[in-house]
Amino acid sequence: MTQDLKIRPPAPAKPGPAALYTADFYQWALSQAEALRTAAVSGTGAASLDYENLAEEIEALAKRDRRELRNRLVVLLTHWLKLEWSAAEAPRRGWCRTVRDQRDEMTQILADSPSLRAYLPDVLPDCLGRAKGKAADEPDIDGQALAGAAVPPVERLLDQDAWPVNRFGLD
Repeated sequence: MTQDLKIRPPAPAKPGPAALYTADFYQWALSQAEALRTAAVSGTGAASLDYENLAEEIEALAKRDRRELRNRLVVLLTHWLKLEWSAAEAPRRGWCRTVRDQRDEMTQILADSPSLRAYLPDVLPDCLGRAKGKAADEPDIDGQALAGAAVPPVERLLDQDAWPVNRFGLD
C-alpha cells in the first residue's frame, strides 16, 4: 500500500544581508556590527581583522544617518516655528522652501533606512527645544511665547501638504 506524501513548501527565508542592505541600511549596519562581534568571540573569522574597530566603524555609519536625520529635523522645526510664530511676510517663501527641502531629504533617508522612523518620536522633544532657541533669534518672534509651542506629530511634519497655522493670519 502506498502512502500519499504531502510535500510542504520550504519556509520563507529571512532576508539575507544583501537584501537587508538594500532595504534598510541602518538596520543592516547594526546587524553587521553585531555579526562581526559574534564572529570575533567564536573565533570563526580571520585573525587579521580588527573586529571591535570594524564594528565601531560600521556603527558609526548607522549613527551618521541618525545624526543627519536629527539635524534636518531641527532645521525643519526651526522654519516651521518661524512660519507659525512670525509676523514677517518677506522671508516666508524661503522658510517654506526650507521646510519642503528638509521634508524631502528626511523622506529619502527614511526610505533608505525605514527603521529610523521609530527614532524620530524619541528625539522630537529635544529637537524642538533646539529649534525654539534658533527661531527665537528672529527679531519679531517672542521667545517667551514660543517656549510654550507644542510638538507637532512627526507624521504631520513629514506630510508635504501640512503647514503650521500662522498666529498672525498670514498664509
